[in-house]
Amino acid sequence: MVRRMSRWRRRGRTFRSVRRRATPIVAAVVLVAASVIVAACGGANGAGPDGIGTVTTYPLPDPVFPSGIAFDGTSLWIGEGSTISDPGWLLRVDLTGEVTRVAVPEGISPAGVVFDGTNLWVSSSGIRAISAVLKIGPSGEMTTFSLPADSYPSEIASDGTNVWTANSFRSGVSRVTPNGEISTYLMYDTYPNGIAFDGTNMWATSIGVGRTASVVKISPTGQFTRYPLPDGSSPRGIAFDGTNMWTANTDSNTVMTITPAGALTTYRLPRQSHPTGIAFDGTDMWVTENDTDKVARITPKGSISHVSLPEGSHPAEIAFDGTNLWVVNHGSDTISKIRVR
Repeated sequence: MVRRMSRWRRRGRTFRSVRRRATPIVAAVVLVAASVIVAACGGANGAGPDGIGTVTTYPLPDPVFPSGIAFDGTSLWIGEGSTISDPGWLLRVDLTGEVTRVAVPEGISPAGVVFDGTNLWVSSSGIRAISAVLKIGPSGEMTTFSLPADSYPSEIASDGTNVWTANSFRSGVSRVTPNGEISTYLMYDTYPNGIAFDGTNMWATSIGVGRTASVVKISPTGQFTRYPLPDGSSPRGIAFDGTNMWTANTDSNTVMTITPAGALTTYRLPRQSHPTGIAFDGTDMWVTENDTDKVARITPKGSISHVSLPEGSHPAEIAFDGTNLWVVNHGSDTISKIRVR
């Protein structure tokens, strides 16, 4: 199963930011490719003649509690949350699978990761962590901006200018400007998880503790529009395909599209698959199935096929680098590359 820390939820109000600076430290490079496993969409017994569908799996440092993934145009970045005995780190993975561990300031426990075209941003969330966002500039300089206490920002997204966090405990979202000015908008009884940008508005998934699960559209000024989902959906990951939003609904084993007007279309995945992460490759939508060790591909016409990962992978976060998909596997502390171009 996906490793998740228990989350206590409280209400809060809007705060301003506090800045801190820390010097980045780069740790040792670790490990090389572990194994190559061939799979093909649609269940064939091998990848196509052009290598499409090939899966390559690389080990991550041990122990690791991976969370969040983003591509900066050169490398993948994965958050490594802190534990009682170990500090948080960032993992930088180049396109050959070589891993570098990068230290973060004390108190930062990486959760979500996003690249805004210039800077890398990391949300910090955890029992022993400060609720904050960490900005990492092109030369590696790090600046910490504090969020309201106990926000527990689970995910983070960029609108091209600002970054936004989904604050699971505070039941709201925070907008952080490049200079660290913070505005927090409360969505009572919402408890957002995933967050994504559609070119104009932010969208957040809500697991719906105490009320119906939903997807919430957030305007640039913080106005909310809530679109209820079927009972038992438990939406987690969210992604945009250029027209509609898509959600991975863990408990109902479904994927849904939401039009700008809120109309829903449901795609059913295998029972007990527990879809978690979701990413768009420019043509198809890809969804990690946490309990089947597979990644589902959904075409624009709704056709569903699968790529298999090593047994025990329990895939979660997923990102696209323009050629390959990269999947963070919580069960095996590995990252898998799936060739799709």
